Amino acid sequence: EQMLREILDPVLAGLRQNSHQQTPDNQPDHANCRVSERLESLMLTYYSIMAPNPGLARLIQRVLHTEKNTPSYQIVQRVFDDIHHLSRLWIQKMLVDAGHLRPDVDPMMARLSLVSLMVFPLLAPPVFMENSGISLKPGDVERLVKHNVSLLRIALFVPEHPE
Repeated sequence: EQMLREILDPVLAGLRQNSHQQTPDNQPDHANCRVSERLESLMLTYYSIMAPNPGLARLIQRVLHTEKNTPSYQIVQRVFDDIHHLSRLWIQKMLVDAGHLRPDVDPMMARLSLVSLMVFPLLAPPVFMENSGISLKPGDVERLVKHNVSLLRIALFVPEHPE
């Protein structure tokens, strides 16, 4: 459990980061942040950790498909309870409360879309990735992240107004 937490700590820290600009009462103000940039940073952090070790994502997926009362399931579940909580909070604060999520988009469906786009490349069969011309090598990951953020921005977010 400790190893998994240490590996995922930079991603968890990115989800925990709830300060961008401060309001006069020192509360986070996400209404003025560039949500696309924050999302890109979060995704790049995730891939910098997971891309060199895609077997970890497959192992986690395999464990979470086993019986719930196995020790390995319970260990992984504790870590993912934290990820689940922090990602809900991130979506709520960064997108919903700050007015970045389109009003017609369900926040939990938005989270599912975000997680799906991030995790699928790690779980996809290598032959699928190769045939699609996608790799998780540095340089290619940036292209994938920019594509995913653009897709999410167009589909889920209120348009950003250039300053």
